[in-house]
Amino acid sequence: MTFAPGPDGAGATSDLLDWLGVTDRVARPAGPRPIGPAGRKKPRTSAPADADSAGLVLLDLPDIDSTVAAHRSFAASLAERVDVLVWVLDPQKYADAVVHREFLAPMSRHADVTLVVLNHADTLGADSRAAVTADLRRILAEDGLGDVPVLLASARTGEGVPELVAALGRQARSQVAAHARLAADVRTAADALAEAAGLDGARSGGPSGKDVRRAAGGADVVEAAGAAAGIPLVERAAADSYRAGALRRVGWPPVRWVSRLRRDPLRRLGLKAGSGVERATSLPPASPAQVSTLNRSVRAHADARAAELPSGWRMDVASDVESRLPALLAHLDGAVSAVDLGQDRRPAWWKVTGALQWLMLGAAVVGGLWLAALALVGYLRMPEIPTPDIGGWPVPTLLLIGGVLVGLLLWLVGAQAARVGAARRARAVRRRLAEAVASHVDAEITRPLTQHVEGFGAFRDALATIRR
Repeated sequence: MTFAPGPDGAGATSDLLDWLGVTDRVARPAGPRPIGPAGRKKPRTSAPADADSAGLVLLDLPDIDSTVAAHRSFAASLAERVDVLVWVLDPQKYADAVVHREFLAPMSRHADVTLVVLNHADTLGADSRAAVTADLRRILAEDGLGDVPVLLASARTGEGVPELVAALGRQARSQVAAHARLAADVRTAADALAEAAGLDGARSGGPSGKDVRRAAGGADVVEAAGAAAGIPLVERAAADSYRAGALRRVGWPPVRWVSRLRRDPLRRLGLKAGSGVERATSLPPASPAQVSTLNRSVRAHADARAAELPSGWRMDVASDVESRLPALLAHLDGAVSAVDLGQDRRPAWWKVTGALQWLMLGAAVVGGLWLAALALVGYLRMPEIPTPDIGGWPVPTLLLIGGVLVGLLLWLVGAQAARVGAARRARAVRRRLAEAVASHVDAEITRPLTQHVEGFGAFRDALATIRR
């Protein structure tokens, strides 16, 4: 790629491109705007283009001393990115301070790929040519470009154009050779990497990175991690806690106090209703058998995910995943403690049934006191107190018997409903705990494993692209 800027006044750059035989051109205004074709130009000369310059791209950019800031910034940005720099200078302005101070001197480190063309050479006499060329070389030497070739050319007469074409051809050949050599070195290094990675002989094809993103065995890891975290124990404790809470509120009031003597099962495990913050619990640590099961599940999961990887990669993946097990086990207790187990949620039927129980107890007490009063009146042989009845049954008797029987019935029905609700609560707790454990398994095991597998896929695809 050749960059051909010049100060305002160098002029006739388009004419110079005509002399160079550049026919297909693309016009692009300064700034990041879409490019568009400028048409096909007919060259002024029949000078043959250098065959080795095929693929050469000439960029004729805005004048670097333009008063338009966008022109200068655009030219400056591309000057640092092209392969060859061709500075087209004018005999009247070749010593322009802007060109030398802001462009030529800072680009002195690119002297090996820099050409300087003094245009309008046809306007200079023999003595002037020598003097201007010598002065230009002196200034270039001060810029650190003393060894840069200086060519005299004329865009009007075509003078010096063959020499410029030849110079560009040499630059093109050197760039092509350098690129070919670099490409060969890169392919050789890619072959060595592929052989070391166990991919030799597989330049393309095979499963891609996406194909090996399989989740086989992930559910087994979550289940084993849940067992190590004590999910079954917490599940049973949640069910027992629900039943105990229900009986404390819907049981027969005279015997409710018995259920209060037992400590809440969840509190015994240190699982208090809270804000979802991880904290220590009283859950027993994972047993050696549970740890072994988790280890086997993780290894099987890693083997399934890394099945398409070479043996060396599989060993590294397995080693890395197994090294993460202690961190996973350390986080499981906190994961369980942060889950909302629903201890604070009390179903509405508890309140309704509890209110009915107190109502029935009140009726039984009233009936009992009424009957006691009637017995006392009879014992003291006092005048008999009229007693209402319903269907031949005295109201006090109905209140006492009905209150006790209905209360006991509500107790039995409440106990059965508590068992159903406890089973539902246990399922909900198990689901929430499994989700919490799965989140930690994903962070500690699945995501790192996926990164390994996808990293290998990207590595293999990149090697396949390079080796093609």
